[in-house]
Amino acid sequence: MITTASISTVSAYHSYKVGGMLCKEYHRGNEDEGFFFHAREVAHPEKYPFISCALFDEKGALIARIRKNAVVEMSGEYSEKRADEGMEIVHKSGKRVFGYRVVQYQNVAVTEVFFDCYDHCGGKINL
Repeated sequence: MITTASISTVSAYHSYKVGGMLCKEYHRGNEDEGFFFHAREVAHPEKYPFISCALFDEKGALIARIRKNAVVEMSGEYSEKRADEGMEIVHKSGKRVFGYRVVQYQNVAVTEVFFDCYDHCGGKINL
């Protein structure tokens, strides 16, 4: 079970909303050990988040691997849906398992992250 998380302070330019908390970046897990979720700091003038992760289902089977917002590997049971403000990974049943959307406020952007996944051993992930 993955329990270590690194959460930073809020950014005046771009923050993430992960598990109900605002932070300028978020790191959980290790890229070399199965499940991980990394949302890297977004510096001015960049406009998009930098999200990389490995997502798994309740059986520990790979759903998708995402590198710098691009899906690089995905199970045939899932599909990617993109919009200007974000993206989603959806099971063929219609259940959304992961997604993010960028919300622009007057002077700051917030990337809201939705997560309903498991680790590589089938343990529920709570961000």
